[in-house]
Amino acid sequence: MKIELTDDEWTTVLVALDNYAEQKQGEWATTRDEADMEDAGSAEWIWQKIFGAIAAERNATPVEALEASLRGELPECREQPELPFNTQTNSGTSASVDPFDTSSYDNMGDK
Repeated sequence: MKIELTDDEWTTVLVALDNYAEQKQGEWATTRDEADMEDAGSAEWIWQKIFGAIAAERNATPVEALEASLRGELPECREQPELPFNTQTNSGTSASVDPFDTSSYDNMGDK
């Protein structure tokens, strides 16, 4: 299943998860009910999974993702660098190398 949401909608989901985790931690502080801490931990786990998926989709570095998280924002989208060869067909520079061609070796240092 793939869910497509706007940045504002994803931010709302992440804020709701964060608020729920804080609420459950507060309830645990008064009741010491372990179910509250489990719920808080689950909300944090889901928050991290969602934020991590967004950061990966936007090709953000870990530093960029952390900085955005600390600002309460989603990371900016960075373009994926173009690969030097076509990975779908394995054509291009990697396919043109002959591993059995010894003409470029210098006899491995032998005289």
